[in-house]
Amino acid sequence: MHPEAFGGAGSLAALMPAASGDFATRATRAEPGCLWFFWNRSVDDPNEYVLVEAFEDDGAEPRAVSAQRIVPGNVSFMADQDGTLSQVVDGNPSTVWTSYGFSSAQFGSLISGFGIAVQLQDPAKVSQVTVDQQGGTGGSFTVYTSDSPSLDGATEAGKGTFDAAQTTVRLNEQASSKTARYVIVFVDSAPRLSQPIGGYPYGLRLGEISVR
Repeated sequence: MHPEAFGGAGSLAALMPAASGDFATRATRAEPGCLWFFWNRSVDDPNEYVLVEAFEDDGAEPRAVSAQRIVPGNVSFMADQDGTLSQVVDGNPSTVWTSYGFSSAQFGSLISGFGIAVQLQDPAKVSQVTVDQQGGTGGSFTVYTSDSPSLDGATEAGKGTFDAAQTTVRLNEQASSKTARYVIVFVDSAPRLSQPIGGYPYGLRLGEISVR
């Protein structure tokens, strides 16, 4: 930016308020995704200024890097199953994380439900979530997006069932239009299993949670 663009007269002190305050600064602040900006004065030409800006990368592809279990009201429930949680984000649906077995779809009244919170490498916009599971039918889950591995303050993004081995949920506009650090798949009711877990007919063998 050069003074000639604003009439070519006046000192730095006179020109910059007009340039930055009345024009470019407000426009930059109003742009969606603006993280920061600053004016830089040229060392070669004291009357020339450069506006440096940084914006969120809306085109960044979300990448799942880790997963953790969440059980509202009973944080240690199924903690002994955590050793295989990484298998739900390893890119291989044939490797599974296995929940406890339950006597009913409502978890034998032991808990109200449980979730797997998938952490993204960087905050990103997510448009769909795909869940792979083995040997289950029925049951249901809710997808949330969040800035933390918790349902507190999370945005409900969509719902799905375990009727198929693979289910894709397209996120609603409220969730997909903003960046998130976590995607949470919360199991509201457990599927019935073709092969029981510890003699119990309900539970979940979760192969993969993938995001786009």
